[in-house]
Amino acid sequence: MTSLSNRGYGIKKTTDNIDLINKIKKELLISPKNFNNSFASSETKEYPIYLESDNKLYVPKCYGIEKFGFPVDDNLNSGVDCPLLEFSGKLRDIQQEPVNAFIDTVMNKNKLGGVISVPCGFGKTIMAIYIACYFKKKTLFISHKDFLNEQFINSIKLFVPEARIGKIKQKIIDVNDKDIVIATLQSLAMKDYDPKIFNDFGLVIIDECHHIASEVFSRAFRKMNIRISLGLSATLNRKDGLRKVFEWYLGKSVYKMKNNEKECNMIVNVHKYFVHNLEYSYVKTMYNGTINMVSMVNNVCNYKPRTIFIINLLKEILINEKDRKILILSERKNQLKDIEELIKIDNIASSSYGYYIGGMKMTDLDISATKQIILATYQMSSEGLNIPTLNTVILASPISDIQQSVGRILREKKTERKYIPLCIDIYDNFSIFKYKGNKRINYYKSNGYIVKTYIDNELVSVDNNDNDDDNNNDKKKCLFIDDE
Repeated sequence: MTSLSNRGYGIKKTTDNIDLINKIKKELLISPKNFNNSFASSETKEYPIYLESDNKLYVPKCYGIEKFGFPVDDNLNSGVDCPLLEFSGKLRDIQQEPVNAFIDTVMNKNKLGGVISVPCGFGKTIMAIYIACYFKKKTLFISHKDFLNEQFINSIKLFVPEARIGKIKQKIIDVNDKDIVIATLQSLAMKDYDPKIFNDFGLVIIDECHHIASEVFSRAFRKMNIRISLGLSATLNRKDGLRKVFEWYLGKSVYKMKNNEKECNMIVNVHKYFVHNLEYSYVKTMYNGTINMVSMVNNVCNYKPRTIFIINLLKEILINEKDRKILILSERKNQLKDIEELIKIDNIASSSYGYYIGGMKMTDLDISATKQIILATYQMSSEGLNIPTLNTVILASPISDIQQSVGRILREKKTERKYIPLCIDIYDNFSIFKYKGNKRINYYKSNGYIVKTYIDNELVSVDNNDNDDDNNNDKKKCLFIDDE
């Protein structure tokens, strides 16, 4: 017999289903594909995402429903009614479709959850608030970053001004007589709260939900089971292959939208860069012969002539279009510091710059958001950076996954843009960085962006990604040069 409770989806143990129970436990013993920075796989720690008693095996809610159907015995609380959850805004037509897809999944298909995946700038927060107001159940909002929680609180105050807002963080447990409670994923995962504090919730919303697949963060969902679950993310796939984990807890994607050429209309300038200097291009390896990626990225980011090259591109952009608002991204804070020094020396943009990195207070992040140039880490830009006026991004260090980073400059409506969004891609033309660069270029092309390739600051090719055969001869002119 199957059941649904605050412990999860329960499967009763019998003498007849021992093999099935063991099979389920094996499937729910998670072993991530762990690729370190040298691209070599290494041993990983396995962890279970099930609970077990003498009589029952408890598995993630949506895993159980998918495998065995809706439970025979449903004891899971539907949540406290919250009539004060009245939405005072209005969704755009394009936002209504994913919202309707989620509501239909929950109401008509007995799935009890799902994930909405839309590009950065699409309005995930306002859609989540609308959904909370639709169900009018006590809602738990979870994210892994304080500034994301602050953004959500501000949006609640704007669109649901009568809502009573609570908090769960470390020792703070403010949940009584609240309509929406904001919680940090770290606290839920690491602290043992009284399970009863979750009994009144009828809806849980998890921002950047791909994070809950990790061993640490998945602990949070072994401690609670809320009837309706909504995941939000612009990035469904994980490098460790654990997309299935958050889908087992929250439900599968109910709506996925990709950027397209008509919506985005971006220009990408790919600058192929290489110099024969061991401080920059030495291919370092580990003891086992695999590439030492951490060390090589350090060399690339620390190489001052390359940073000066980036600064010269920055100056050229502002000479031609002086009001562009620019996001400069790097994996290394020391590279951002070098860029800052050169900005100050040359008084670029009247030294109107600010940082957007981990550990900063929300008030300081808000101040940085007003600057013309923003120096940020990829991690901070990929989740929660919400500055609609950005129209230019410079990828200062080499990475592969740039979907969310690029999405940060696509938030302005096309009709309100002063400039076409511009991405400056520094393509380090050697070793493993060529693989990363090619992956980025494939992403640009798949989204229909105009890709211009430069070598030694000279334009060598233009790819308009125009699929209209009648216009290709006029619009698409490419010169192929062997740059090896």
